Amino acid sequence: MLGYSLCWPPGPGEGGQCPVLLHTTDGGAHWTRVPAPPIRSSPSHAQVRILFAARFGDFLHHRSIGLATNGLELYATYDGGRTWRAEQLAGDRQPAFVGDLAAAHQTAYAVVASGSGQDRRTEVYRTPSGERAWSAVRGVSVADSGGAAYASGALGVRRSSVAVSLGPVFSPTRYWTSPEGADWTARSTPCRQEAATELGPAAPSEVYALCSSNPGRGRMDKVVRLAGEGGTFTTVGTAPATGITTGFAVSPGGTLAVGATGGDESFVHMSFDGGRTWQTTMAVPERGPVYDLAFTDDLHGTLVAGYADLHTSQLFRTDDGGHTWKPFTAG
Repeated sequence: MLGYSLCWPPGPGEGGQCPVLLHTTDGGAHWTRVPAPPIRSSPSHAQVRILFAARFGDFLHHRSIGLATNGLELYATYDGGRTWRAEQLAGDRQPAFVGDLAAAHQTAYAVVASGSGQDRRTEVYRTPSGERAWSAVRGVSVADSGGAAYASGALGVRRSSVAVSLGPVFSPTRYWTSPEGADWTARSTPCRQEAATELGPAAPSEVYALCSSNPGRGRMDKVVRLAGEGGTFTTVGTAPATGITTGFAVSPGGTLAVGATGGDESFVHMSFDGGRTWQTTMAVPERGPVYDLAFTDDLHGTLVAGYADLHTSQLFRTDDGGHTWKPFTAG
């Protein structure tokens, strides 16, 4: 488990934000500081996202990868955070924007939108964890003539299986799955065209999709759908409309969590029966959107609530599978 927080540099006249990267190997009981990448939130992308993953079963070499992005830049480490380097996955294709990040057992993935005008496209890049060998996934891309200043898409991974939804502005949404990241199959999309898609695999052959649409003042429709072995999605339930969707996560055992915000209040809606019934287990006023919602196992999960640029961000943690969420500070 890794945490990312922002601090203020000490000393008179030293303004600005200082990134701090903390590492724990015992479930959060003890934390150590490791070098952080030189990255900040930007006016157009207020969230800095961190992903770390070790290559599954690599007991000899202990290879791992760490990624950090603010949507405009991507930094990567292949040595556990000791050194970081800026990555230009799209090469000379500019402008480039980095979207969702994910890691399966052996491979890390990133959604990238690059180019301009008729040459703009959104695609998925991958590299073996612990290696700097990025390449675009052949056939998993969409033309993107909308020109939005972000990369629109969702990645869902469980063990070695991968699901990808790419839906740029003004372009038809496309959806693919792969059991091991090698052979990819185009399938029917999880959500209607006008809905934003978030993915959360619960097992190698099961994928949940959160379809969010019709945003209003502090509310948004949230339909939960599930695809099994055949890859066809069916609706299993509806999450509370309270809040604009800002996050979605599924635990290994199939517990569902939706992060949302409305009126600067932070919400987490939980389902413990596969999306059929829901409880709101976190409601924190005057905080902001819920980001980085994730589970490390069926009991432990983390999220960051707040605005980084307003210095309201706070780390929350659950030790009981999402029934309660408590503020967390590394000792």
